Amino acid sequence: MREELILQSEKRLEIEKDSLEAWLTAHSNPVSLERIDKKDVPALQILQVNQSNHSIIRERLEDVNAALARISDGTFAICQECKNEIPEERILIMPFVNRCLICQKKVEEAKKYK
Repeated sequence: MREELILQSEKRLEIEKDSLEAWLTAHSNPVSLERIDKKDVPALQILQVNQSNHSIIRERLEDVNAALARISDGTFAICQECKNEIPEERILIMPFVNRCLICQKKVEEAKKYK
């Protein structure tokens, strides 16, 4: 069953990787701040949203590439914190995750207090 999960996840990750890379390629020439009139508030807001989107997509692509690397090195679906198996249900929903839900919550709680 775990083999099937890994194969299914690898296919999904490869598809997502292709999609993310295509998006970045299609949007690779964002308008720079220097080319926008500083008084043009709507244009500045659009630029902010575009920059934010680029950041989110690049971050997700890094997560996907890291998950594919974990498949290659045999650590896929193993929590990077506690080393237990990540439940199949969590992997099916988000195949790029690297922590079980308990450890992920601990990491998020720790970030709140930094």
